[in-house]
Amino acid sequence: MSLQRIKAIASNVFREIVRENLLYFIVFYAILMVIAVILLPRVSLGNQSKILFDFGLAFTSLSSVFIAIFIGSGLLNKEIDKRTILSLLPKPISRAEIVFGKHIGLLFVQLVLIASMTLLLLVGLYIFKDTYNFTGILLAQSFLLLEVAILIAFALLFGSFTSSLLAALLTLGIYLAGHLSSDLFSLGRFGKNQTLINILHSLYLFLPDLERLNLKNRAFYGDHFEGASLFLDLSYAVIYTLVLLVISIVIFSRREF
Repeated sequence: MSLQRIKAIASNVFREIVRENLLYFIVFYAILMVIAVILLPRVSLGNQSKILFDFGLAFTSLSSVFIAIFIGSGLLNKEIDKRTILSLLPKPISRAEIVFGKHIGLLFVQLVLIASMTLLLLVGLYIFKDTYNFTGILLAQSFLLLEVAILIAFALLFGSFTSSLLAALLTLGIYLAGHLSSDLFSLGRFGKNQTLINILHSLYLFLPDLERLNLKNRAFYGDHFEGASLFLDLSYAVIYTLVLLVISIVIFSRREF
């Protein structure tokens, strides 16, 4: 694999998505933040910082997840539908480079989106002149990026063998199940039906535990973050993403056009 070719594919994905979608999300978010800063002091009864914090992180999360699922699921199929994949394959570009390039390009889009919305949120919190956990916010948003990396990898995986719509629906299901996987594991421990327990435990092992990457509440209340725990969660997200990308490459490499 060539890093230069991966970079070229990633840059093309980044430019295309930024031109078509990204600015709309950021501008809409900025407008909502201005409205919130004006209205919240009048209706929040002194809790404007908490409301703004929850709203800001929630909107950032939903926007990132939406882009990861509904744009990521079409990255490979878009090339196939437009038949541009036929002009890429004769060149010295491997399918692994295409998959990695698509993932990195969309991930950089997410980085710009999350960084922009985080900056706007910090400005809003500064206007209210209330104390907030700056480090916690940065950690929460950084781990949101890790969660999004997993979702993009799932979107590419499903998009490598099925339609864009079905890939989006499957990825959405993974997102919802991923935030419930730890609850499934806990439920299995208290069950009495061994078959059900085995099924729930198997689902927990297969599904990504996205809730371990959710640091929003801990960030606001200033909970202590242990370095070892953060490193384990970081390693978990990176390894899970790489495994998904490798599977995507294997499936995509066997697909004929």
